[in-house]
Amino acid sequence: MVNKRDHIWSFPLIGGILTLIGLLTPASIIGSLSFNWMWGFSFFDLDPTGTFFYWSLLQFLYYLTPFIILLISSIGAIVLAFLIRKNGDFLRFKKLLYICGALFIIGSIIYFIEAVSLIFPFLQFYTPGFAMIAPLISGAIIIFGTIFNTHFLMRRSEKPDLIIRIKKFYRNILLSLCIGGLIFLIGSIISFSLIYLLFGDPVIAYLAAMGIHSPSPAQYLAAQHALGLDLPIVLQYIKFLCQTFTGNWGISISVASGAPVYELIMPRLPRTIDLMLISIIIVLGLGILLGRILAKNRGKWYDKLIQLLCAIGISIPIFVLGMFLQYTLAYLNPIFPATYYKNPSFMDPPFVTGFYIIDALLAGEFFKIPDYLYHLVLPIFCLSLASFSLITLKIRSYMVNKSREKSVISNTIITGSVFGFIFMFSILIETTFGLNGFVSLLIEAINLRDYWVISSSVFIMIIMFVIIILISNLAFTFYKFLKKKHSEPEFESKLEDDV
Repeated sequence: MVNKRDHIWSFPLIGGILTLIGLLTPASIIGSLSFNWMWGFSFFDLDPTGTFFYWSLLQFLYYLTPFIILLISSIGAIVLAFLIRKNGDFLRFKKLLYICGALFIIGSIIYFIEAVSLIFPFLQFYTPGFAMIAPLISGAIIIFGTIFNTHFLMRRSEKPDLIIRIKKFYRNILLSLCIGGLIFLIGSIISFSLIYLLFGDPVIAYLAAMGIHSPSPAQYLAAQHALGLDLPIVLQYIKFLCQTFTGNWGISISVASGAPVYELIMPRLPRTIDLMLISIIIVLGLGILLGRILAKNRGKWYDKLIQLLCAIGISIPIFVLGMFLQYTLAYLNPIFPATYYKNPSFMDPPFVTGFYIIDALLAGEFFKIPDYLYHLVLPIFCLSLASFSLITLKIRSYMVNKSREKSVISNTIITGSVFGFIFMFSILIETTFGLNGFVSLLIEAINLRDYWVISSSVFIMIIMFVIIILISNLAFTFYKFLKKKHSEPEFESKLEDDV
């Protein structure tokens, strides 16, 4: 009887050939009058007496990246199939099969995003072609075939020690990505829905921002079409994602009437990131160190004393602490500035990255950096005090209860709670010290009911949250993997149980 695993090489072979056929097919996007080839050639008016095709350098370069990814993946999949058939050892190439299948899917998704961003005004006239669908099918075939072969056709006793040890590592990586994707999906839907959940008609507000306060029905319909609010709800959501990732965030209707939302948010977002990042860098090392010391000496009098001080540090209203510092260290004793993020007589450095320190370095205006940091002393101290107390207690709790098995989900909950506290503290700090940052803009937009500023700001918050969760979960996964790697007795006993 032939072993079914002997045919695993057929999965990458089919996937590679299928994708190559798709790449050679001028049908990545099919329109009413045109076909789009994946690497930038477009076919119009198939009548030989007419214009057969045209070539655009910008379009060529824009589509070149996913084409190269898919072409290399196709050739690699075919070569991999012959190597697997020749060697007969599927396990040696298992990781490469996963990577190859993932590249098929990633390349197709990149192309889809690029294509939708270019043809979105006419999206209803286009449908995906075989060149776009074939890589997705190929990636699914390779990944499914590899998983099925590994977990259903192979006996556990045949698995080498390395695969048993990293099985949980792969599962945690996949779970981390799924959690990040789920958070992004829910958050983006909430951000998209805010346009409909806020009071008033966004079309009327948009026309008012454009100076039209009594629009005619024709003007209303034209504005509704321009905003895409007459499309089906699914297409509106896709448009929202494409515009958000390309920086087309609409215009402000009340905060700065008629101004692009991108120009309002981008200069202010880095100030909030600076405040949070500098505070976290300062307190993270100290909080981890003190938390570990307290965990090793739990129950002693100074352990209880420091826990009490940390609890007081978290419970003190941070705006009260900020106003106290302003009164004592800025008014009674003018040591530090009370408000704002820089000397009012200084102009902002030329905008390059948005981060004040980096832009000042690039512009050669080095004298602005000490002034900027000098204005952030009191805000960073307030935020650091609250963050330090929170991180110390979390690390101590983790070390004391380390006998209980931690998971990616529990780590997500802990990271989410810490991020939520720090972000809430940064809102109070920015408002108290008048730093004119990103969260201050969000509060102002909520008060003035500025649809697109609120929606874009919430979306940015979700992106920040997803990035923090992914970084934390990946770091946690690698930490658990390395810890298990060096714990040989525990690993050997678990290996015996699994086998």
